[in-house]
Amino acid sequence: MKQLLFATATLAMLSACAALPPSAESLAEAPLVRFGDAPPENKDYVLHFPAGQPIPVKLSIIGNAFNQPRNETTEVSLVRDVYVHKNWLSYDRQTWIEANKALDFNIDIRIPGYAHPRDGIIKVMMDFKK
Repeated sequence: MKQLLFATATLAMLSACAALPPSAESLAEAPLVRFGDAPPENKDYVLHFPAGQPIPVKLSIIGNAFNQPRNETTEVSLVRDVYVHKNWLSYDRQTWIEANKALDFNIDIRIPGYAHPRDGIIKVMMDFKK
C-alpha cells in the first residue's frame, strides 16, 4: 500500500513539474534559431518568429476527385515577436506560457455542395489572447 501511495505521489509531482514553464535562466544558453534557419541537431533551442518576417504557408488540394491537384504558397507575418520552446511561448524570452493559452485558433472549411452552393472556403484565424 505504501508503495502505491509513493508511486501515485511521484507521478503527481512529475505531472506538476511537466506543467511548469521553463525559466528564462534555463533557456538563456539555448541557441536562438530564427524561423527559416536550420535548428541544431540533437540540441534544445528557442525558435524565434520576428515581427513582420514572412512565414510561408502551403495549401494543397489533392485527390482523385480532382482533374488536377493544386499546390499554392502564400505568406503571412506576425505583428509581434514570438519565441517558441516546445509547447511554450514567450514574447520576450523571459516569461513563458503554454502556447495553447496564448493563442486562439479557428479553422473554417466549407466545401461547395447542397448546404453551401458557393465558392469553397478555407479560413484559418489566429488571435493573440488578451
